[in-house]
Amino acid sequence: MVSFKKARTVKIVIVVVLTVFMILTALKPADAIQTLAVDAGGQEAGTASSTLTQAQSAEVAAAQATESATEDAAKFTTIRVEQLESALAPKSWLETAKAWAESARTRNGALRYAILSPELRKKQYSDYLDLNWVIGNSSPWVQSYTIIEKGKNENDICTYDINYKLMDSTATITPVTEEISVQKVRKGEFDKWYVVSGKGSLYFEPQIQG
Repeated sequence: MVSFKKARTVKIVIVVVLTVFMILTALKPADAIQTLAVDAGGQEAGTASSTLTQAQSAEVAAAQATESATEDAAKFTTIRVEQLESALAPKSWLETAKAWAESARTRNGALRYAILSPELRKKQYSDYLDLNWVIGNSSPWVQSYTIIEKGKNENDICTYDINYKLMDSTATITPVTEEISVQKVRKGEFDKWYVVSGKGSLYFEPQIQG
């Protein structure tokens, strides 16, 4: 009777062990699938993160390239303008006065700015920029002008009166006088002529202060 009970107990233990083993075995594939899913998800997230980083890097590189190209274009434009100003620079006091008067007739602020002294350029750059480099008015306009030399001093400064005739759409003529002073300055191996001061009608903006 005792032997039968022992045998029965052993059998029950074996069944329990087998049941537990089967349960554990059944769980392992699910764990593996879950682990695989986590790994795959992690890999997918890593790939997305890597793609985003590459896109951000490309965007930064494109912005830097654009900025560099803009700086280069501005640099070359500055050099080009300086070369043009040098080639067209007046070669005497009178030529400077004529260029000044022509800038009024053609309303060319860039030409007028080009013959200003370096000091006046610094002071008036923003004024010309605000005017989009166009001076004067569409009406009245400069029909003609005459230039009269008033004298030259010991500092190589020559003063001129420029007498303009302005005409409007009704053919009305209005006389306007502008006074400018032109100075010869030695720059390295070359002589330069600049307008250093002036005064005149409010028709011409910006005004020079001498």
